[in-house]
Amino acid sequence: MRTLLRTGVSAIALSLATSGAAWAADETFTADQDASARVTGATSTQIGTTNLNDISGNTGETFTGIMSMLQNNGANSVVNNGNAVSAIINTGNTSSDESFTTGTGTDGATQTAWVTDSTSEETTVDDDNKINTDAFRDATGVVSVAQNNGSNAAINNGNIVTGLVESGNSSGQRVFQVRARNDAIVLGDGSASSVGQGGGASASTNDNIVTDDAFESFSGIASVAQNNGANAAINNGNAVAGIVEMGTVTPGGGANGGPELTFNVILQQTASVAGSRQNTEADVGDSGADPAGNIDVNTITEDAFREAKGIVSVAQNNGANSAINNGNGVAGIVTSDQNVTVDDVELNNIGIENAQIAAVGGGNALITDPLPGNDDSANNNLVDMQAFQDFNGVASVVQNNGPNSSINNGNSVAAIVLDDANITTDSNVLDSDSSQSATVVAGGGEISASANLSQTDDNTLNGGAFQTFSGVSSTVQNNGSNAAVNNGNMVAAFIGEENTANTQDSLSRLKADDNSQFAAVRPGPGGLVSNFELSDSDDANLIGGSSFSSAEGIHSVAQNNGANAAINNGNSVAAIIVDSAISNGDAILDVAQSQVARVFANGGTVSNFEDEVDDINTASGTTFDSADGVASMFQNNGANSAINNGNAVAVLLSDDTTVNVDASTLDGGVPLPGGPAVSQIAEVNASSDVTSEQIVGSDDLNTITDQAFRNSEGVFSVGQNNGANSAINNGNTVAAAIADEGSVDASEGVDFDVDAEQTATVGTTGTVESTESVNSQDENTINTDAFQNAAGVFSVLQNNGPNSAINNGNTVAAIIGDCPQCTGANSFNVSSTSTGTVGAFAIATNTNVNNTNLISGQAFQNGRGVFAVTQNNGANAALSNGNVVAAIIQ
Repeated sequence: MRTLLRTGVSAIALSLATSGAAWAADETFTADQDASARVTGATSTQIGTTNLNDISGNTGETFTGIMSMLQNNGANSVVNNGNAVSAIINTGNTSSDESFTTGTGTDGATQTAWVTDSTSEETTVDDDNKINTDAFRDATGVVSVAQNNGSNAAINNGNIVTGLVESGNSSGQRVFQVRARNDAIVLGDGSASSVGQGGGASASTNDNIVTDDAFESFSGIASVAQNNGANAAINNGNAVAGIVEMGTVTPGGGANGGPELTFNVILQQTASVAGSRQNTEADVGDSGADPAGNIDVNTITEDAFREAKGIVSVAQNNGANSAINNGNGVAGIVTSDQNVTVDDVELNNIGIENAQIAAVGGGNALITDPLPGNDDSANNNLVDMQAFQDFNGVASVVQNNGPNSSINNGNSVAAIVLDDANITTDSNVLDSDSSQSATVVAGGGEISASANLSQTDDNTLNGGAFQTFSGVSSTVQNNGSNAAVNNGNMVAAFIGEENTANTQDSLSRLKADDNSQFAAVRPGPGGLVSNFELSDSDDANLIGGSSFSSAEGIHSVAQNNGANAAINNGNSVAAIIVDSAISNGDAILDVAQSQVARVFANGGTVSNFEDEVDDINTASGTTFDSADGVASMFQNNGANSAINNGNAVAVLLSDDTTVNVDASTLDGGVPLPGGPAVSQIAEVNASSDVTSEQIVGSDDLNTITDQAFRNSEGVFSVGQNNGANSAINNGNTVAAAIADEGSVDASEGVDFDVDAEQTATVGTTGTVESTESVNSQDENTINTDAFQNAAGVFSVLQNNGPNSAINNGNTVAAIIGDCPQCTGANSFNVSSTSTGTVGAFAIATNTNVNNTNLISGQAFQNGRGVFAVTQNNGANAALSNGNVVAAIIQ
């Protein structure tokens, strides 16, 4: 056996140079990367500075190969940027047994960035990171781009990849193994000030921009990290083992005459900010006047990734003292626009382990912001029109302006994705395992956020942002300070669009074993959380019209402006999703999911004095019009909220298809250690005091506008919340076959087994004093035709009521469809438990209130399936609403 080179770039360069060569048998390709960088005890001052990182148009247009690009203006910063790659890019013929191994030892490819005890002062700074029009348009290969202006920042950005990319013929055994570990750490008394200087006219403006067409028609793997936030720890990248085929593959040597294809992917990321201080006793200028506030903008503009194909992770951050993990762990076969035939293929031991941990705090962290410097500020996170239109693949996007935030966002995927292709397989085995933990901690210390007065925070997915997107996407947009957010998908899937998929005995052991997510905001013993945010503010979470129109696949979207919020949002899915396709064979689909979201004030005090606030959550017209697949969407502006939103689904979903499934089992009831198959726990615990005086003279709106989900098919959980101190569980547990205008033959029987448990708790032995909802008008609205002609399983939750514990969802085992040719013996087993608890509270006032819950004409006209709808404006309410169904609806 021959080993070729030791670095991914060299390995790929040689394979490019020797395209078409006939490789010898049993070749081993190994790519190692071990990068470590450190800054200790440094000090830097920037006054009146303008920093610009700019990648101009056409820089990498039509580029082919591997590129890592780094631009840095940030003081006291540590940045690792690069790729570890082992691959063959071949335009000729191969005849060999090929083994690809990426990484050695326990961690494989490792990146570590440390910043310790460094300080930086930035006054009147304008920071820009830009990737301009056509920068990587039509590029092919692997690209990582890191741009940084943030002081005291630790950043890891890059991709760990092993793959075979072909446009010819090949045969042989292939083993794909990827291990990656990223650690970004900011320790000690790191402090940074970003302060507007003098007279109220000068302010800092931070921009992270990926402009029009920057990655249009890109094909391959891309990771993009842009940062202006001080004291930030960021991991952004992908761990991928994949085959991208554009020819005919006729391999041999497997047990059934086909190849033995083995995929192993491990992606571990840890981002930590401990004991750092932001804007502590900072100087606001000599004039004594209040400076205008910062304007932080994260933007992915029109067509940025339009018609791109492959795997993309994008992290944009302006939030100080933030820990962010963003990336994807993927093992898959991706084919596009070719008549690809893979005969007698056996996919063995496809395993994914995706562990992400993000932490902020520790010790006696003192995080204070006594400045009026964020007054009249505007923070914007924007994914613009058509940004990901016609995208095909896997995408994870994080945009953050919220200080003291801990965010995990990404996907763990084992998938075959086909577009206009033909595939024939013998059997497929896909396993996916994902663990995420996001924690914000101030152990015995004090978190005081008095910023953001008269502020407007916007999180926006504009019209058409993901229109006709096909694949898997997870999106987090956050402006809320002291927020812990977990968002992502665990997927084992066969996704086909306009293809003929003759999959004999297909998906015989499709398992999505365990999805564990933990999000916590934890002040610690004696901790104090004082939150005076959003006075006279307008916070908006908007998913614009047609954002996911005609999209196919699996999507999770979390938008948050609420301070002190713990949010888990995502999907656990084992699925076959086909559009105008033919699928044949056996199927076993297992799904297990566990989510925990907690907000604690153990022995401490949470004081929340928001008033005269207009908070808006909007899913506008045609947002998911004609969408097919699985989606979880949550929008939150409510402070001190613990939220679980998501779906656990084992589903065969087809549109205009012919599907023959024999002797199949769709199982959603695999127990987790110590709990049921699907377990969701949301808690807001205050063993001392919670004082809430918010929403005085305010108008809070939760709106699902006309045609938002019109003609959509599949499984959807939708949550909108403006209520403070809320614990909410919203989601679906589904094992289902859903067919529309197709033919489904399950002649030998289909078994459905579903088990779910949900628990929501607000408060323990403490007291809650609430003077909320004075002279307020709160509205929950589902407008005309919002779910017209919708078919499938839907849970919809809208809440403006403070101190609420709400369970809303469905537990379903069903065949649903307009399918006159659906046949087969079916066994249904469904069990469900929901518990909602509200502790001891005292509400002081609720006066001059005009609250409205409105479901307008034809909102659910011609709807088919299972729907759970909850609307609540009532204070101190415990609500459970849902369905337990075992049914065939045809």
